[in-house]
Amino acid sequence: MKTFENFLDCWLNQSMNLEELDDIIEELKRGTTYPKMLSDELNNIIKTNNYENASEYIRKHRGKMNIRQAALFVKYLYNKLSNIPTDVTVHDICHYEKINVLKEFFEEYSQANKNIMDLDTFIKKFRKNARQFLQEKLVLELNNIVESNNYSKAAHYIKKYGKGTIDTKKVEIVVKYLINKISELPTDITANDLTVTK
Repeated sequence: MKTFENFLDCWLNQSMNLEELDDIIEELKRGTTYPKMLSDELNNIIKTNNYENASEYIRKHRGKMNIRQAALFVKYLYNKLSNIPTDVTVHDICHYEKINVLKEFFEEYSQANKNIMDLDTFIKKFRKNARQFLQEKLVLELNNIVESNNYSKAAHYIKKYGKGTIDTKKVEIVVKYLINKISELPTDITANDLTVTK
């Protein structure tokens, strides 16, 4: 990862604002050999899923960046260098930890004046309209809830925006249902299982 490390040290060191990344990439692309070398290394990181090492290099030269952010950063940089369209922005990378997709999902769900029984319709709309990056982050947030067995945050949003009360077991069902539906995985849960008590 010598070229990647050199890029972080010389082109995007701690004194540089990450918001300037697009300008730096455009300047970088004017070169001949260096952009290709960097692109090849980035492609190798993506193919080997080696985001942990990438995260360590970034931490060393720029400051802390978790593995998910590092993956987003590497893919963004690779796509931009390779002129591949991406729906991710520099703002997404900078503010990754602050983006609360679960909250935004239920806020938008509520504004659509839906009840919990209409969740399937809303999920289809979300999958059609939401950027892939946000869909993946929502699934990550939901999986974190399942792995930590901490359904209180999800319960808060469902109660607030679902216009009713809901017990912990029901929240668990809703969370797992969302994971499966957004990830297009089979589920034997039905809309009747998701009913919120009025």
